Amino acid sequence: MSVKNQKPQVFTRKRRRGSFQAEFALGSFHHQLASHVGGVVYGAHVAVQAFHRAMLRYSNVERWELFAAPFDFERAGREIKALGRGKTRIKNINVHKFNELSAGLEGNRLTAWHSIHADQTPFLLRHLFARTLYPITLTHHTVSYASMLHRWFLPLLLADAYPCDAVVCTSTAARQAVSNLLAYVKEEFDRAYGTKLEFGGRLEVIPLGVDTEIFRPRNKAKLRERLGLPRDAFLIMWLGRVSATDKADLLPLLSVFRQLVRDHPGRRLRLLICGTPQEHYADIVRHYAQALGLGRRVVIRKEIDPEARHLFLAAADIFVAPTDNIQETFGQTPVEAMACGTPQVVSDWNGYRDTVRHGQTGFLVPTRWMKSDEDLRGLNAITHDSGFQHLALAESVVVDLRAFQDYLQALIVNDSLREEMGRCARARALETFSWETVIGRYEELWLELARMARRLKLREARENARMSYLHPSFTNLFAHYATGLISDQARLHLTATGRRVLEGEEGLPSFQELSEVLQTDLLCEALELLGRQRRSASLSRLVKTLGRKGDYLSDHTRRHLLWLLKYGFAELAEEGKI
Repeated sequence: MSVKNQKPQVFTRKRRRGSFQAEFALGSFHHQLASHVGGVVYGAHVAVQAFHRAMLRYSNVERWELFAAPFDFERAGREIKALGRGKTRIKNINVHKFNELSAGLEGNRLTAWHSIHADQTPFLLRHLFARTLYPITLTHHTVSYASMLHRWFLPLLLADAYPCDAVVCTSTAARQAVSNLLAYVKEEFDRAYGTKLEFGGRLEVIPLGVDTEIFRPRNKAKLRERLGLPRDAFLIMWLGRVSATDKADLLPLLSVFRQLVRDHPGRRLRLLICGTPQEHYADIVRHYAQALGLGRRVVIRKEIDPEARHLFLAAADIFVAPTDNIQETFGQTPVEAMACGTPQVVSDWNGYRDTVRHGQTGFLVPTRWMKSDEDLRGLNAITHDSGFQHLALAESVVVDLRAFQDYLQALIVNDSLREEMGRCARARALETFSWETVIGRYEELWLELARMARRLKLREARENARMSYLHPSFTNLFAHYATGLISDQARLHLTATGRRVLEGEEGLPSFQELSEVLQTDLLCEALELLGRQRRSASLSRLVKTLGRKGDYLSDHTRRHLLWLLKYGFAELAEEGKI
């Protein structure tokens, strides 16, 4: 049986002919698509929004079944519609409420499920509700916080995963990190508890994308006039979170910049630092620049509009990123600078070496490190996501400042080199990182995994009990809270108040949150059924009759009958109390 509920929001669009030979239905969770929170220039929220917009514009899936929290249901429809802006290629987009998942997984005949948030809930949902196997893919963001060991990596090892499932990593460095962390948690857990855990899926690499129509080369002079930047200066730019805790320590960059200023007394060099400062770090950067005698040569632009970052990147002569933090896994801004035709000089660190082509689109500055964290290991369980470990480790990552200076020097003095790198950068962004290309890679993966899923057999839930602890019955676990319990043999009858509602003399009370968990039509049907009874009727009989009539789940119906009791529209016969 399925739960009757509000009809899903449906958006139908014209679709270009795509690569799918049969109907392909993708399931996903809808999450808030806000482009930024608290003014942060870039982060997971922007990546999620960009992915959704790219899916709408470039994907060839036939149907996209989105499931939203009840309170977000209306907003989800509005956001998806706004993101599409009439350019949607997907034929049908249906937005459902979470409480339709039990029926939606099977009823909507999903071909695959994708979570851009790396949420592992889809494994549990398939485990509980699916009768046919479909692949599940998850895209991670950061993987370095200590709390993720038990919040993300252990559940991944416990998940009911198949060879047709995959974690999509945004870079080869991120894939190696995920593999290392899974192996670490597995080894420690197996050793301590005698288990033999294993993630049954694959680790794939697909990068994040960039909107190459928005991020593109522009007239620098006009842009600088529009943005209030010096037209005749040579601009070296950092754009992103201004934070040493979870992004990059910019103070060594200031030392490099000071030497460049000394080497080029006749050039109007400027270091522009754009982004959202965290805590007091922007003030620290400013004070250090003053201490180095850089004065007005270092410009800090706080709280720039995230939607305008493409303009700043296109206005720069060079983009720099001395990133040193393990929180980074891909690095979106170098790719955005690449699409704008701006050469990149970045640290040879994690995902940057996947994106920046050394000597072609920019330069990779060597980094050095060593094992030096034994004293920090015991703090993981205490500090979790405080950033303390991230900062302590980042301050031990050595970015080669001499090489940094030499690469910047080469681009400052060689206009033709800078222009050639800009052209190569733009070409690479179009070929490898445009969202149309990235979405195409996802679709190739989903098709491959879907073909594999058809050759596999869905395990019975009882064959894999590792996830059973994740779906408890709370009415069993908390049954002792109540004075007594009501059995299915309990008999109900309509009260005088219920009769007045039934006859239209009074209405049913309601409020927004209540309407998300109760259905007015089911309450009215229950009242009518009770009104037709000469005496009382057993709860089990009422559940059975209502289920036959409206295809309602049994416990869903029980909660509605209990609500009628709660509000005094029905009452129990004395013998029904136990």
